[in-house]
Amino acid sequence: MPRLRDPIHGFIELSELELKIVDSSPFQRLRNIKQLATTYLVYHGAEHTRFGHSIGVMHLASRAFCSAIHNYERDSGTQLFSTIDAKWYEQLLRLIALTHDLGHAPFSHGSEALFDDGLEHEDFTQKIICETEVAEIINRIGEEFCRDNRVGDDYRITPQLLWSIYGEKNPESNPQYLAHLSDFKLLKAFMDSELDCDKMDYLLRDSYYCGVNYGNYDLNRVIDSLTIYYNSRQNIKQLALQKGGVHAFEEFVIARYFMFIQVYFHKTRRYLDKLLVRCIEEVLEDHRYPSQVDEYLKLNDNIII
Repeated sequence: MPRLRDPIHGFIELSELELKIVDSSPFQRLRNIKQLATTYLVYHGAEHTRFGHSIGVMHLASRAFCSAIHNYERDSGTQLFSTIDAKWYEQLLRLIALTHDLGHAPFSHGSEALFDDGLEHEDFTQKIICETEVAEIINRIGEEFCRDNRVGDDYRITPQLLWSIYGEKNPESNPQYLAHLSDFKLLKAFMDSELDCDKMDYLLRDSYYCGVNYGNYDLNRVIDSLTIYYNSRQNIKQLALQKGGVHAFEEFVIARYFMFIQVYFHKTRRYLDKLLVRCIEEVLEDHRYPSQVDEYLKLNDNIII
């Protein structure tokens, strides 16, 4: 199994097909999309990109999911998911985490004012995972999963299913989503909640590269304390925290607060972002990012500069 060395998490393992997503053109583009826009002009170490962050979030999503399931089953004495369901959910979560930032514009959030009205970077993420070579790889992963585990189409993995779980505003229109409604809502919490793996990674990564301590917290304690709250009567499953992890979670919340006031909302960085938008507006045709995904993918920080 391929391994990538990460400065925050050490060695990160991927499957051969997950590595093909990393090797794809849309994902390699993230090497040239800075995580923190113009922050490198204030904190000169902040040259890191969406590339490493996306791989780190995938790694944490696996750790967090397995820890939460293990803690629930140990404490309750009951199995939350069947073995095949747990394996399927983990693979879905890994792919969502790996691809969740593919649609970012040059300089990430710094230039999102240049999207056409009503568009966000998540709209381009959807287009990329559903309309490019990434879609073909996701479908292959789904086919291999069904074949290797000897299961039917009920366990297929498609770009549309990934988007239904993570980004779709009305996911109930997907019959496959409806069949696993409670479980898929739980999966989304690992990527979009007050204690999600996206925040877990970017706080530590941004703090490390900016050369500050504001974003540091006890990652291992937080992950080891994750569990699931299950209301069997209403079939509600929610990501939860064991009592012993409350102080680590408080540290996590405080770390996020200090990173926002000291780094993300730094007055000079905010001003530079506004100047950046004015400059990009002048060099773009129609003063807006293109809406066609193939044209959009040609743009990155280097091209803009």
